[in-house]
Amino acid sequence: MKIWFNITFLLFFCLFYDFSYAFEEPKETPEEVFSFKYEIGQTLSYLNKLKMDIDMELKSGNENINMKIILNMKYLIKLTPLANLENEITTLKLEPSNIEVNWDIKSPGVQINISLNDLEMKGTKNGEIFIDTEKGIGVSQAKEFKKEILPLYLSGEVDLDKRGNIVKFRGDPPFVEFWDDISAQEVGFFGIVFPEHKVSVDESWKESITLKRIGEVRLEEKGVECNLKFIRLMDEVTDEKRLAVFEVSSPFIYKDLIGFIDQMGSTLKLNISKLERIAKGKIKFDQEKGLLTVNIMKSKANALMYSPMEKQNLDIKLMLNADMVLRLISVDSKSFNKVE
Repeated sequence: MKIWFNITFLLFFCLFYDFSYAFEEPKETPEEVFSFKYEIGQTLSYLNKLKMDIDMELKSGNENINMKIILNMKYLIKLTPLANLENEITTLKLEPSNIEVNWDIKSPGVQINISLNDLEMKGTKNGEIFIDTEKGIGVSQAKEFKKEILPLYLSGEVDLDKRGNIVKFRGDPPFVEFWDDISAQEVGFFGIVFPEHKVSVDESWKESITLKRIGEVRLEEKGVECNLKFIRLMDEVTDEKRLAVFEVSSPFIYKDLIGFIDQMGSTLKLNISKLERIAKGKIKFDQEKGLLTVNIMKSKANALMYSPMEKQNLDIKLMLNADMVLRLISVDSKSFNKVE
C-alpha cells in the first residue's frame, strides 16, 4: 500500500511540476526603443503585392451602368544602403524590378483582360486580342495602360532616417514625382514610423498624413487629414527569433468634399457627398536586425459623389477593397525566413 502511495505521490509531484511550468506566467515583453538599421552594402529585397477590387455604379437620368475593375500587381523593391549622412540619415539605392500587373475590367457588353509581365503586355477585349506588344499589336493602347506605372522601371535614391521617415527622393523627375506621390499616402517608407521613446506592450501612438488623392480622384488643395493609430502587441517568439508585432488602424469619414478626375484629356469635377474608409493591418519587425519583415494592410472604402452635367448630374457610387502586403524575402541574396 505504501508503495502505491509513493508511486501516486511521485506521479502527482511530476504532473504538478510540469503543470507549474505550463501555467507559469510568460516572460514580459521588454519595453524598447525601436529603430531601423541600414547596413552599408547589404541589399534588402522586398516583395510588394497589391490587390484592388473596385465596383462603380454610374447613373444619369434613367441610364445605369455598373463597372467592376480588379487590379492585381506585384513587384520587387531592392534597397541597398550606400552612405550614412548626418543626423542618422542613410542614403539607399531604390531599384524596382520584376513588375507584374493584371487588369480585369467589366462593364455592360465589354470585358477586358490585360496582363503585364515586366515589359511585355497582352490584352483581350471580349476574347479578341487587341494588345500583344511582343507582336507589335496595340502598342499605343499598351502605353496608355502602362503610363501610370512607367516610373517603376526607373531606379533612384531615397534618404531614410532610423525611425522610418522619408527625408528625400533623388533621381529623374518621373521617379521622384512617382515616389513622392506614393509616400504622401503612407506613413514613412515601410508604413510605420517609430516614436523616439521606449514602447511597451499595449502602448499606442499616432501619426497623421494629408491625403490629396484617393485612387484616381484628386482632392482639393488642402486634402483630408488621415490619422493612423499604432499599438504594440505581444512579441511573436519562435526558436529562431523574436519579432515585435504592431497593429495599425486608420478609419475616417468625410463629407462634402470636392475632387477632380482626368478623363480622356479633360478634367471632370466631382462633388463628394460622403467618403468613408476603414483600414487595419499588422506589422512585424525584427528588432535585433532592425528590419521590417512584413506589413499586411486591408482597407475598405466607399464614396458617394456626383458630377454636374449640362442636363442632369452623373451620380457615382464607388466601393473599393484593397489588400496590400510588403514582405522581406531576402537579405544580400540569402533566403530570409518568411513570416506570414
